[in-house]
Amino acid sequence: MIVRRAREADVGAAALVAAAVAEEDFLGLQPPVDLEERAQRYRELIAQ
Repeated sequence: MIVRRAREADVGAAALVAAAVAEEDFLGLQPPVDLEERAQRYRELIAQ
């Protein structure tokens, strides 16, 4: 397995994955997940 740092291009897909997993009650997220808000949070984390 190769692990790399997240990129700006990844944020949309990562938000969709987070929303799907939230439906399974596995993350600390509650559905419905605001995809744009989650994508922005990932952008902020990438920028750090």
